[in-house]
Amino acid sequence: MRPALFGLAVLAACSALENAPFSGELVPFPGGFLVTNTGGLEIGFGRAGPGALQAMVRVKGQPATLVGTNCKIAAWPDGLQAHFNPHFAGWRQGTRAAGALC
Repeated sequence: MRPALFGLAVLAACSALENAPFSGELVPFPGGFLVTNTGGLEIGFGRAGPGALQAMVRVKGQPATLVGTNCKIAAWPDGLQAHFNPHFAGWRQGTRAAGALC
């Protein structure tokens, strides 16, 4: 294969992987969320809000609601909430919660 064609094939493969659906889940723990199927990656409290939310969306999809101004809450249909002030500060799921909540 010619080098130029090989380069295009590599770029196409990277793009496909980047857009592929992720099969992990967010698992609440006292310091934030563990992300399954990643070898131990986590989204920890204190992470910048926009980056943390982007990582959550990649795993869980767009939140059903995102409300608030100084303190924001992203909520998904299954009841999971992520709280930002403006950093990722806490979570709530049913009666369980950790961190700082709005």
